[in-house]
Amino acid sequence: MLSKDEKNDLEEFSGRVIVEENFDRDNYSIKTISGLSAMKRAGIERVILDAKEGLALINGTNVMTAITALAIYDAKVLLKNATKIFTASLESLCGVSDAYYYKIHELRAQKSQVDIANQICEYFRGSHLIDSNIGEVQDSYSLRCFPQVVAPIKDTIEFASKIVENEANAITDNPLIIIEAERENKLFSGGNFHGEFIALVSDYMKIAIAELGNISERRIFKLSSHFINNGLPSMLSIDPGLQSGIMILQYTAASLVSENKVLAHPASIDSIPTSEDVEDHVSMGTIAARQFREILENVKKIIAIEYISACQALDLRLRANSDFVGQASEKVFGKETAKIYTKLRNAGVKFWDKDKVAYIDIEKTLELLKDEL
Repeated sequence: MLSKDEKNDLEEFSGRVIVEENFDRDNYSIKTISGLSAMKRAGIERVILDAKEGLALINGTNVMTAITALAIYDAKVLLKNATKIFTASLESLCGVSDAYYYKIHELRAQKSQVDIANQICEYFRGSHLIDSNIGEVQDSYSLRCFPQVVAPIKDTIEFASKIVENEANAITDNPLIIIEAERENKLFSGGNFHGEFIALVSDYMKIAIAELGNISERRIFKLSSHFINNGLPSMLSIDPGLQSGIMILQYTAASLVSENKVLAHPASIDSIPTSEDVEDHVSMGTIAARQFREILENVKKIIAIEYISACQALDLRLRANSDFVGQASEKVFGKETAKIYTKLRNAGVKFWDKDKVAYIDIEKTLELLKDEL
């Protein structure tokens, strides 16, 4: 049983939770209760830590490892979705298939590049839009070089996964009690708490995922510009000038890309000495992990915007070509493109025949991207 003083300490040190907030302009006030009381109200049991468990949680790499592990899982899902959405963009821009010819990629001898190029060919199989722009020899880099850019991103994710898996199964706190040590004092002070593995991996992932957003935004821009989108209207609007089409979507993507460039600065190259210079070099791994998560969320939004834009362009292709009028999407688009096009439309993201509030469609699209399309 806890004493009265111990109960008071629990209340005091469990933090505060806002339960009531008055936003009256002239009389703002809030009501809080202790975190412990809030947990009781919510039916959440308090975790009772045994000896050394609290130290292990705060003096190891647990938090940064957990953040990075969850972000890597989401990055794997996003990469698969981004490849399918890229293929939709490629079709909507009447891309040239030569760039995905298997021999080109085999000559590079990078397995992940070969695999991605083969996937793309499989996704657009049966498309009436691919190679339909007669006389076009090659596409811009954001289309033509997709396998060469995304393959190293895929390899980076796989590399990071192995490091994080090792870390998640490791003993990383300090000091450690090593029973089998051949001395009477079994307590050892070491440095397994240092987060350099996770810090460097998170910084590496920041760069890789930011690149996925960079090349996606270039395709969104290409789709929006009637100078380079192979015959589509300006801003993918049916009434350019009066209706702004995807203009604000492209602005949003560009803004997120610029923000990612700042966040991608490596956290691991920084270190501030603390504890009278005993802790004179630290990893900044939790900062790197949080920035990785933030970049990932930004890139999800960029990919969602490309998804909306590509499907808008596909609809415009259907409307512009008399041979396609009245045709079902699966009769015109590649098999995977038809599938994800239908999925987006069924989710309530419809053709933009006039200006609308963009964030609503972005949020609907983000829900789809939580899982593999």
